[in-house]
Amino acid sequence: MSFNLASRTTNAILAILFVVLATVVGTCLYRLCFHPYAKYPGPFLARITNFYAAYQAWTGKIHVDMWQCHERYGPIVRYGPDRILVNSAKAVTDLYGFKTPVIKSTAYDALVHKAPNILTLRERQLHGSRKRVLSQALSDSNIKAFEPAIISKICKFVHVLRSLPQSALEPKGGWSEAIDMARWCDYLTFDIMTSMVFSGDYDMLGEGQYRPAIQAIVDSNVRMGTLFQYPSLRRWKLHEKFFPAAITARGVFLKFVTLLVSTRMGLQKGQDKPSNDVFAFMAKAKDPQTGQGLSSRELAAECTTLIVAGSDTTSTAIAGTLFYLAKHPQYLQQARAELQAQFSRASEIELGNSLSRCKLLAACINEAMRLAPPAGASMWREATADGVMVDEVYVPKGYDVGVGIYSLHHSAEHFPQPFAYRPERWLQTEEGQETRQSAREAAVAAYMPFSRGPRSCIGKGIANAELMLTLATVIWTLEWRFAPGSEPDEQENFELLDHVTGAKQGPVLQFRASGLD
Repeated sequence: MSFNLASRTTNAILAILFVVLATVVGTCLYRLCFHPYAKYPGPFLARITNFYAAYQAWTGKIHVDMWQCHERYGPIVRYGPDRILVNSAKAVTDLYGFKTPVIKSTAYDALVHKAPNILTLRERQLHGSRKRVLSQALSDSNIKAFEPAIISKICKFVHVLRSLPQSALEPKGGWSEAIDMARWCDYLTFDIMTSMVFSGDYDMLGEGQYRPAIQAIVDSNVRMGTLFQYPSLRRWKLHEKFFPAAITARGVFLKFVTLLVSTRMGLQKGQDKPSNDVFAFMAKAKDPQTGQGLSSRELAAECTTLIVAGSDTTSTAIAGTLFYLAKHPQYLQQARAELQAQFSRASEIELGNSLSRCKLLAACINEAMRLAPPAGASMWREATADGVMVDEVYVPKGYDVGVGIYSLHHSAEHFPQPFAYRPERWLQTEEGQETRQSAREAAVAAYMPFSRGPRSCIGKGIANAELMLTLATVIWTLEWRFAPGSEPDEQENFELLDHVTGAKQGPVLQFRASGLD
């Protein structure tokens, strides 16, 4: 009797194993041979499972791996069972342009916490309504109103750099001690964004009380980046096993965010509530088509997104530009001369026509963001309706397609010498220089650090204002160089780890006064 029971148990286990094995083999055969994407090349593991992309995201090298795949397989790469990458400027227009039959991929659901925000809303109608509300708070006139707060933090940033202890190896008036600019750029942009959004002064540049929140974002994003590539990990709760440290870091950051939001909401109930920060503008804004505003939960979600996305990405762009100007000091000198032609002193630097005429400065920033885009992987889109044509590639309904930003930014077809820092590629040319002008137009068509089209970064205006004001002031006031021992090789670029946004180290720099002020 016991023998028969054991035999039946063994048979049942074998039957289950057979069904599981048959399902796995059948799924793999379908994905490799009969799937709509079966004809496109790509890494073998990526063609059968999203674990490949999840692993690359976990390492932080997914953006580089996407580029390497294009180098190996060509402009069309299968990067998941239901995902392909297309590496061309035309794909950008076809996929991220206006009125394209796509929505954001279900991957964005993995990024939602409590309430969807402008980044994670998938449906066009919902996103359009949210964008109409937020655009009022982030209008050009409001950005101008935020300018004093931005400049105040930049001045403190410059003061910190000017006040660094002098290196013991330097004569009086020489170079400062070495400083890792990755962290200090984070402190600057976090102070700017918390001031603009919440009228708060959390003084990352001064006191260190809240600085752990910044590292918590970096650590938490390792998990989020992996889930974005393989959302099923969340459904199976495997992320809880794989990322305990990231989940702990997420708790640290959420505690800080709760402090930000609750403090600002408390001010909103008082008689002297702030009226000229992003929170206030968002709280009173209504969709002109529906008359709907934001709920308290939606307001908190949008403000939190602005803090994270607005501070982290801008910090990366500032650090990257400092790196490349230290590596190519001729552009630093030219940018300083350009500023001197527009302003008489650092205190005059402000948003307006004079700063807008500093084309080389803008080109230096653009080129840094091309080489080191703050978010370098692909923003996945899902085909709707009857599918979508993306640069002559048909994507059926329900399947994902994307363009790797780092890959496109390093495409030799669109950017000759793609790994070289050449700000002049962004400058307008004199009439008649058709070849160079054509190259510039090709570069512009393939440039998308803020994405493109109706789903492009809604905070792009604020980011550009921060970048121009910060770098103009720093260039005017300071000189800098790589600290001894940290100089990059001739071919070395500013490298990031891609975890939703870019995680960075360095550059490690030394500063001294420029003598202009």
